[in-house]
Amino acid sequence: MINNKTIIICIIIILIFGGGYLYSFYNRTAGVQIENSENQKFHNTQIYIDNMANELSHDRRELQTTSDSTTRSAIINDINDRFSNFDENKLNDDSLKQFLIDIRNGSIK
Repeated sequence: MINNKTIIICIIIILIFGGGYLYSFYNRTAGVQIENSENQKFHNTQIYIDNMANELSHDRRELQTTSDSTTRSAIINDINDRFSNFDENKLNDDSLKQFLIDIRNGSIK
């Protein structure tokens, strides 16, 4: 006959694997929504916006000092990739805002 220790060990194993499955299921459903919400909150913080403005300002200076067309094209592509989902209206500096709009429109080559 099965003793109590064997039953307890089986229950513990079932709880461990069952808990892992539930945690995995949670991460695939509700966990994704929570992560997206937290990510969106971070993207609206002033620290994030200031960091993006600093990066864009650095890229603008780099673009102004470069005359090589290949390097300019690489910088423009990099700006388009990094700022593709960034709302330019969050920028306080109007010249940076216009620079980003011009890059996106292809006015700057």
